[in-house]
Amino acid sequence: MYDTFLQQLIQINMLPLCLILFLVLFLRFNDRYEHELTVEFYPILVFILGLILVDNLDYYSYDVRNNGLLHVLIAVIGYNLRITILLSLIQVMLKNTGPGPIKKSGLIRKRIILFAPAILNLFITSLALFTHLVFWYDDNGLIVRGPFAYTPHFVALYYAVLVFAFSFYIRKHFGKTNEAIIIGLMTVLSMLGTYVEMQFSLRGILIGILAMAITFYYLCLHIEYFKYDILTGALNRTSFLADRQKFAAKGGGMIIMIDLNDLKKINDEKGHAEGDLALKSIVNTINHCIGFQNILYRVGGDEFVLLCKNMEEEGAKELIGLISEQLSKTEYSCAMGYASWDGVTKFEEAYERADTYMYVNKREQKEAVKTVKTIKTANDDAYVVKTTTKKRNKSGEKTAKAEKKQEETQKPEETGKTEETKKAEGTKEEDGTTKKPE
Repeated sequence: MYDTFLQQLIQINMLPLCLILFLVLFLRFNDRYEHELTVEFYPILVFILGLILVDNLDYYSYDVRNNGLLHVLIAVIGYNLRITILLSLIQVMLKNTGPGPIKKSGLIRKRIILFAPAILNLFITSLALFTHLVFWYDDNGLIVRGPFAYTPHFVALYYAVLVFAFSFYIRKHFGKTNEAIIIGLMTVLSMLGTYVEMQFSLRGILIGILAMAITFYYLCLHIEYFKYDILTGALNRTSFLADRQKFAAKGGGMIIMIDLNDLKKINDEKGHAEGDLALKSIVNTINHCIGFQNILYRVGGDEFVLLCKNMEEEGAKELIGLISEQLSKTEYSCAMGYASWDGVTKFEEAYERADTYMYVNKREQKEAVKTVKTIKTANDDAYVVKTTTKKRNKSGEKTAKAEKKQEETQKPEETGKTEETKKAEGTKEEDGTTKKPE
């Protein structure tokens, strides 16, 4: 019996254990590049290893016809570990491909949606330790199901539906088709594995599927990591060179070139940290203006490209206008140019046209800035001249007033002196004699 059990043990666990071992090694090698991502997967691997251990103890207890409380406890832990693995996967998905920051009310609602079924499942399955409401084992070690026996299955189905819906969500709103396929396939295979184990009394199917699914999902996220520019979050040049072929196959559209103005000046005067902030700021602004069908790439230091599928010229003008309007609310500005591409002519030609128009727009913006500066300088000069003249006039007026006041002050003094002198000296008569005052 023990030889048979050992054979089953190796057969059931060899594949999932090998997958987990390789994934642990890969996580270890890649930790320096994607530390935040790798630490998210370590708890899931621990939960899977725990599930492998618990399931094997459950198989052994079943084979030896153990109907004691320990067998019930092992089964309860196994049910909840499955739910925990699903919940952990959903959290990783939301963090790496979610809709971004969520308001406090939305965060509370999201936590209720995620954690409430798992907590309910833990409470109900724990009742099996004290009652027969969930399940128990008869004298032959066979499971007997109570009225709440399928609670773990319904909760697992609830999470599976959430994951499946999430795959459609990220495809529609983020354009991540590859990741959506991986997530959808993980869900379908997990549900199929659970059904096969129950229907045909097989062992180890679900564990193998979970180990394989988690490994492939991590590799999918790993590939996605290297498709993006690490600073701004826009797709990088490698992705642009690869995606332009798909862009051509789907009938083309509009190519919009975008160049951040004065990045070198920002770096020289304010430092490279401010330059990095400027790049991230304009990417965030552009991403808020475009849908998932319009894809943003960073192809150079301060150069970006928008590939807009199935867009006409009017649509490109409107989008450029919207981006310019939103950028005007920041302290940064960009030069932009566009060109249409039908997928028939060479992509490089359309790319060069868009690039040329972008530099034309850059020159126009610089000329406009020079004109504004010239007008401002002329106005400042005129203001200085006007102010100087005004000051001079005021100074002249003050001087004239002072002189006039001085004259008025001196005149009464002279008049008074004359009268006093006349009184003192007397008055001359017509005959030349002087009449003395009495």
